[in-house]
Amino acid sequence: MCPDAGASLSSPPEGPPEGQPIRRAAHRAEPGKKALTAVAGVIFSATMRMGLVMALGVIVVALVGGAGCGASKSATCTSGAEGCRCLPNDACSSGLTCASKLCVNLGGGGYGGTSGQAGATGSGGGAGTSGTAGTTGAAGTTGGAGTTGGAGTTGAGGTTGAGGTTGAGGTGTGGAGVIGCGTLIDNFEANNGYICQDNGRVGHWFSYYDTSSSFFPLGTPSLPSPLPVPRGTSQRALHTYGTEVQYAGIGCLINNVPSVTYNASAYTGVRFYIMGTAVAPIVIVQTRATESTTYGGTCTLPTLTCEANFAPITGVAANDWTMVSVPFSSLAGGTAAFNIADVWSIEFQPGIGAFDLWIDDLSFY
Repeated sequence: MCPDAGASLSSPPEGPPEGQPIRRAAHRAEPGKKALTAVAGVIFSATMRMGLVMALGVIVVALVGGAGCGASKSATCTSGAEGCRCLPNDACSSGLTCASKLCVNLGGGGYGGTSGQAGATGSGGGAGTSGTAGTTGAAGTTGGAGTTGGAGTTGAGGTTGAGGTTGAGGTGTGGAGVIGCGTLIDNFEANNGYICQDNGRVGHWFSYYDTSSSFFPLGTPSLPSPLPVPRGTSQRALHTYGTEVQYAGIGCLINNVPSVTYNASAYTGVRFYIMGTAVAPIVIVQTRATESTTYGGTCTLPTLTCEANFAPITGVAANDWTMVSVPFSSLAGGTAAFNIADVWSIEFQPGIGAFDLWIDDLSFY
């Protein structure tokens, strides 16, 4: 700090005359500049630019400060001017430098070199290479995970599932061929009341009888029964029993009647096994022309007077199976001629009286 203005100083001379503070301060600072140049040479040779700046600042402050302190309290020192205090923002007038709160003229040469040092700070602009972090944008290649979406091609394996639809073809009516329907109409082993679904044939078993008759089996579709004694590999057969008073019968539709009938022209007749007792059993092959309009046929006669073509069943044994073949050519007695290409149903009637019959393996031949 500077001593008070009233204190006596031993070494410096008295303050400058009134109105000349700047010139005298500058004159007294001149020896300091020379000393500064000598010191700067030593420091600069050691390539310590920043140390030079700081050393210069200290020496100048010491010298200039001493000059300032020697000035009279009445001297005028404008802030920012050479040898005076720096401006509040540590700035000085043009060409001066703020060092330790005083504005000094450090001269050209060496210090300007340190300004070059600030240029090295410009190399800090190399931090712009941090902009290579933009390569982080390459993480957009992570979007390549969209190729994982290619796993959707695995979904194409679903088309393999379409091969399953080919398998569905196996479950079609042709699949029933595994049972070997062929000429078989029904062997009753399925126990479901439906004929074997094959060769364009579909249908179910049904029964009919007057109110005075007793009849079994009841319901539609009419179901088969287990055989008391199996017939070879056959475990089930159609079992019908009761008493016929006016009419009674059981039969199976061969197609989706009344809209579609069945063309049996590929066959000669029907065949089946039979066992039991009945007064006058017959087999009936109904066609559209002999079926009453009441049920969808084309016979316009009163319902009970429409008669189907039939053939008697002979040689029936009470306790033994008999195979019976009925050629279509033997069918007669209908209200219209038999039409082999227009088959509606195949039916069995026991005849008036009590009956107990078993029928198995109905087929074309």
